[in-house]
Amino acid sequence: MLRQHAFLFSIFAALVILAGFHLGGLFAAWYLRFTWLDASVHFLGGVWISGMFLWFLRLSGLVKRPRTWPRPLLFIGVAVAALAVGILWELFELAIGGASVAEPDYAFDTATDLIADTLGIVAAMLYFLFGSYDRAADMRETR
Repeated sequence: MLRQHAFLFSIFAALVILAGFHLGGLFAAWYLRFTWLDASVHFLGGVWISGMFLWFLRLSGLVKRPRTWPRPLLFIGVAVAALAVGILWELFELAIGGASVAEPDYAFDTATDLIADTLGIVAAMLYFLFGSYDRAADMRETR
């Protein structure tokens, strides 16, 4: 059973680590002390959001066997959806005053955030397509 749900457990672990990093960043000033934390949080956010999209596609039956699905179409669909969430997050930060377009490094920070989101999306996609959970599901379907 654990092997069957390895992908779900992995994206849940990403969420738990993401939440811990973000809460530490907010309440213990880790964002100011650790320059790598912002990119790590965005990477994990990309993993979690795209992983959830992939998991729901799998649950809905739209993606029965990930390795036989048209990979470019799957990747583009999930990437667009997950990046839309990343862009909405950046707009949310602007709306609540957590960021300002007037800051000198705003464009660079936003670009690196979206790049980290994209790398997380790619990591989740690779694990979804080639991870052991998919091989276990393929074995069950061929019986």
